[in-house]
Amino acid sequence: MYFKYLIGKIIILTKKNKRKEHPIIYSLIFLAFFFIIPIQFYFLGDGYGFGIQGFIYRYQITIQGSSLIPISYEVGYIIDGRITGKSIYSIMVWAIGSFLYAIGLLCYLLTFDIKTSKWYKTSMILMLFSLALIVFSIIIQYGPFFVGAAGISIPIGIPLLFGVTCLTFLKRRKINKN
Repeated sequence: MYFKYLIGKIIILTKKNKRKEHPIIYSLIFLAFFFIIPIQFYFLGDGYGFGIQGFIYRYQITIQGSSLIPISYEVGYIIDGRITGKSIYSIMVWAIGSFLYAIGLLCYLLTFDIKTSKWYKTSMILMLFSLALIVFSIIIQYGPFFVGAAGISIPIGIPLLFGVTCLTFLKRRKINKN
C-alpha cells in the first residue's frame, strides 16, 4: 500500500517538474538496486556453492539445494543462535547498511522536488555511507581483498550504485545552482 503511494508521488512530482531533471529515472534505478539488482556475487569456500546478494535478500545455490533468504530471516538466525562467528558481524553490518540505504532512498524520493537541498544532501550522504557499510560487511566476511576462507566475493553492484549516486548528486547540485 505504501509502495503504491510512493510510486504515485514519484509520477505526480515528475509531471510537476519544470527543470531538466528526470527524477523518475533516478528513482527507478535506486528502487531497482534496492529490491532487484544484486549488490554482490559470491562463491562459497571449497566449492560448496555460489549466490547473489541484494540489499534485502540473498539467493544461494549449494550442494543442499537453492534458497532465497530475506535479510529478516538472517537476523532471526542470529537471534536464534544458528549463525555464529564473523558471519554475525557481517550480517548485522549489512542489515544496518541496508536500513540506512532505505532511509536515504526514502528521503531522496520524498524531497527531489524541493528547491532546498538540505534533505537531498542528507539522503545522498546516507546512501553513500550505507554503501561503505556494505563494503565493510563484505570485508568482514571475505577479507580485505574479497577473497578468504569463506570464499570469494565480487561486489559488482557497489561501483555501479556509487557512480549513479555521485552522478545524481552532482547533477542535482548543478541544477540547484541555476
